[in-house]
Amino acid sequence: HLWLSFIFDQHLHDHGRETPRLSIRPPRLGGNKKMGVFASRSSFRPNAIGQSVVALQRVECSRSGVILHVTGIDLLDKTPIIDIKPYLPYADCINDARNQIAPERPAFTITVRWTDKARQQLMCVHADGHDILPLIEELIALDPRPAYKRDRAGLSFAMAVFALDIRWTMLSASEAEIVSVTQQCSESP
Repeated sequence: HLWLSFIFDQHLHDHGRETPRLSIRPPRLGGNKKMGVFASRSSFRPNAIGQSVVALQRVECSRSGVILHVTGIDLLDKTPIIDIKPYLPYADCINDARNQIAPERPAFTITVRWTDKARQQLMCVHADGHDILPLIEELIALDPRPAYKRDRAGLSFAMAVFALDIRWTMLSASEAEIVSVTQQCSESP
């Protein structure tokens, strides 16, 4: 495993704000409670530096350079990597570590299904559609909706995953249907 240190380059300017955001509303706490950014894993950081642990699958060496093939990455394409360090299980793992904000892994609480149209759209707009389909399902199954909207059916939601716009409708409080997948348009210079 490796530690990747990177720059949250998509959040450097924090949507036009002149001063950094020092408090946020984490979805894990329902989206209503504010807390300090340093007590969270929010991508809106005053220093724009992030870190992530990935699994190293293989190393490819050629005359043009070295390519590290990893899995478990949670970065956007072309995110600037500023450092790579080995993960040391004897030093990096704290067996009795605790966190009162998010003490347990979130449960999958939403059953996710696809419309035929959305599944076809995914396969048309993304070369690895079959590979990222389970990831999209897991993200929605974790219920990213604000807490105050979780008991309401019929609402529609959207999120971006790998430059794709994913849209789904809540059929009930615990069942979602993915209705469309479209490619995000890049902004003109």
